[in-house]
Amino acid sequence: MKDESKRPGVKNKVFDRAYFISGYYSDTLNRPSRKYAKTVDFFRKHNVIKVLDLGCGVGRHTVLLARDGFEVYGFDYSPSAVKETKKLLRNSSLDAKILVYNMDKRFPYKDSFFDAVFASRTIYQTKIDRIKKRLSEVRRVLKDGGYLYWEGPTYKATYYSAKGEKRIEIEPGTTLSIGGVFADTYYHRFRSKEELRTLLTGFKILRFDFRGRTYKLLCQKTAEVE
Repeated sequence: MKDESKRPGVKNKVFDRAYFISGYYSDTLNRPSRKYAKTVDFFRKHNVIKVLDLGCGVGRHTVLLARDGFEVYGFDYSPSAVKETKKLLRNSSLDAKILVYNMDKRFPYKDSFFDAVFASRTIYQTKIDRIKKRLSEVRRVLKDGGYLYWEGPTYKATYYSAKGEKRIEIEPGTTLSIGGVFADTYYHRFRSKEELRTLLTGFKILRFDFRGRTYKLLCQKTAEVE
């Protein structure tokens, strides 16, 4: 599997800086999902072994998943975040296969490779057409009957605002950041359950919480679709 840590581009440099903004890294990115324990219990009951921590960031879920006994893989586009994740794993005497990699490329795994994908606060940092492609890749690497846990922002969510940053809407629900540390990056906030459902072709939704500023959903890969 190809690690892209030696080929940093514009966007991964942006996220590289963003992960370590004062107050952003320590608070938002170092706090596990509130649904983590419930999701892990579900994974265990359904014999999940191999898990992809998609957009693993600084490893808050990677370490927990490894500690809870799963065979963990993960990637993120920030070299510094991946370095931090590997450091946390070493310090905890845990093992996981972590890469620097671009989510907009074909995922570096074989078809039907994972039992589950854990995607907390990820996938949505782009335009809607790329969100669809990312979800298609999630489905490709999941085994038949495999599970996706995904959480992200609803339309009620507020943006993290960096100094000098402005946002313009470039399509319904999607903004482009102009200036500041997040310059030239996208952010999509979902407006309804129905909008999310249209993206999840080939998945059966098992749980769906769309309240306040965050949606949380658990779904299962179904039979092949057109």
